[in-house]
Amino acid sequence: MSLCATTLFFLLAMATTINSSLQDIKVLEMAQSQVLQARNWIQSSMRFHGSVSQFDLTSVALRDCGKLYEDSEFRLAYLVSGESNYSGDDARTWLRGVMANHLSCLDGLSQKGYVKTHDVGSNLTMLLDEALVLYKKSPGKGQSMPRGRRPIASVGNLASWSPATSKADFTVAQDGSGTHKDAVAALAGLDKTIVTGNRNVMQGSTTLSSATFDVSGDGFWARDMTFENTAGPHRHQAVALKVSSDLSIFYRCSFKGNGASTENRVNWPGFHVFKSSVEASPFTVSQFIHGERWIPASGVPFWPGI
Repeated sequence: MSLCATTLFFLLAMATTINSSLQDIKVLEMAQSQVLQARNWIQSSMRFHGSVSQFDLTSVALRDCGKLYEDSEFRLAYLVSGESNYSGDDARTWLRGVMANHLSCLDGLSQKGYVKTHDVGSNLTMLLDEALVLYKKSPGKGQSMPRGRRPIASVGNLASWSPATSKADFTVAQDGSGTHKDAVAALAGLDKTIVTGNRNVMQGSTTLSSATFDVSGDGFWARDMTFENTAGPHRHQAVALKVSSDLSIFYRCSFKGNGASTENRVNWPGFHVFKSSVEASPFTVSQFIHGERWIPASGVPFWPGI
């Protein structure tokens, strides 16, 4: 191949890459703009329904939508900013989260009888579908993130809780020199710090808004705590903990609530047996949540592989 032909091929390859990147950013920017329009639509609908009642079912569902679109706009803004560090896996995860938020909003409004779905809903669905297709075609899309480097969102949040700088409240020692002689007794402390509530669907909440504890800020870490919803099975859906944040850790925590019965709804046994380590590897801490990048900063013990 001649020098001229090689140079032309290189320039064409660069142009294709640049155009692809610009296309990705353009789709993300359009999706972000559409999310902002969706928020404006929700806010105007909330003002109308708020003048009627703050507590009717539609108003509650609209408030859920407002929160979901707020979280989604934050994610998309992070993706389109040139200063962010994220991998292609991060981008796909966040886009799926934005899509889940959007569909949860539409489903919630539909369930509460709100039929005035704006065109912005359909437009946003199409744009998010297109963005997901683009990122699926190119697995490597995203900003580079060096191995071992903590993402920006987690800097300072987890390190301050490191065992190196934190005093142990409980020490297990069989010889009696610690606060407890066995781990079971030490972990009983989970039930001494309890966040409790009883919001539920039967008494006017939506499933989303029934959460006793709701986490949306990235890098959240809780340890030695219990989160519970005491509504009971007779009040239908009720959530103890809802987490929409990234890079969150719950260490030695307990989650209590009746939950939803799977009777007559789920036909599979609830688990799948892996027959080899190769089959199981994609679901390890290292590969499934890329835990080696961010968990070590917390000091929480974990096993990255099998």
